[in-house]
Amino acid sequence: TNRAELRGRVVVTQFDMILKAPRVFYEGNTGIARADRTISIVDSNVNLTAKEGIYNTNTFIADFKGDVKIEDKDVVITANVAKYNRRTLDSEADGNVKVDEDSVVIFSDKLFYHRKTRESKNHGNVVIKGKYNNVYLTGDTVINVPVKDYTLATGNPVLFQIDSSRYYNVWKYDTLTISCDSME
Repeated sequence: TNRAELRGRVVVTQFDMILKAPRVFYEGNTGIARADRTISIVDSNVNLTAKEGIYNTNTFIADFKGDVKIEDKDVVITANVAKYNRRTLDSEADGNVKVDEDSVVIFSDKLFYHRKTRESKNHGNVVIKGKYNNVYLTGDTVINVPVKDYTLATGNPVLFQIDSSRYYNVWKYDTLTISCDSME
């Protein structure tokens, strides 16, 4: 039937990709490997982990769900579900998305991310928090194009900058708020 159920310390390799799981169901006719427990994929400096997932050896697409984590040297993405295409280097994440980059942490409902260019589009309840300052940006959609040093926020974006000062051991807080239709 060209099917296999593999148990134990299962390791599946395809070129430079290594998939590991305690149990894998493999369908040879379709090239689909499915793990119903923990699964991890290491692919040229990218680590993907989840509670369960499917990897298609023909299309090079990993489709994971349950505590999904995608990490490389530049970013860590966590979500409820995610899809990663090894050929195009595109990721799609959905549900409780968190993106941890060098200077910001981004929360949203959905994310589209390209690993090589680092271009991203966060959509739905986006909150961006600066790691080294008290700046927050909220909105419905935020598009970031790092090679152009360009960010566009739409859907009623609001920028908050929280500032504080101390005068004779008394802290005073001041908040700058900017809201508009779109922000670049």
